[in-house]
Amino acid sequence: MTCRSIRELRAQQPDDPDDQQTISRHVQECPMCLDELGQLPAALAAPKSAIPPPNFAASLMAKLPATPALAATQARSRALRQRVLWGVVLGFVTLIVLWGGYGVLFDSSLPATTFGGVDSTAGRGVLALTLAGKPMAATLGLVGIPLLLGVLVLAGAALMIWRRLLTPSPALLVEVER
Repeated sequence: MTCRSIRELRAQQPDDPDDQQTISRHVQECPMCLDELGQLPAALAAPKSAIPPPNFAASLMAKLPATPALAATQARSRALRQRVLWGVVLGFVTLIVLWGGYGVLFDSSLPATTFGGVDSTAGRGVLALTLAGKPMAATLGLVGIPLLLGVLVLAGAALMIWRRLLTPSPALLVEVER
């Protein structure tokens, strides 16, 4: 077969094993087609066996819990571990934020002293970050808090208006007499 007929046959995506073998043999023998196709497409490669390996069912059953109660216990255990992990992370982040906030608002040298004082490289870096945070804290205090309060007031007003619109008025509720 010519390369052109192989391309046409390949474009039809043949299901016939003989056609697939013909294409496969040609591609293996023809360097130009091998270059063009790179590797054989998965559909033209030798089909894999549809029979599962002998230990497939046993390995699948080993991964499943023995009873629904055991599955529920394992799920609760995983959920508890996740909650504890997130609690530790949240506690650590809160501690860092409070520690940095104290440094930004009150004593700039406190975070630096934890890392060896202002004489160490890490202490100077922490001091620089603390001092850089002071103007940000001042800006947040001057702009951010009033802005946040304004947004909360607007959200509360919108919520009250929606509640009023969604609650039927007693004047509109007229009983229909039979």
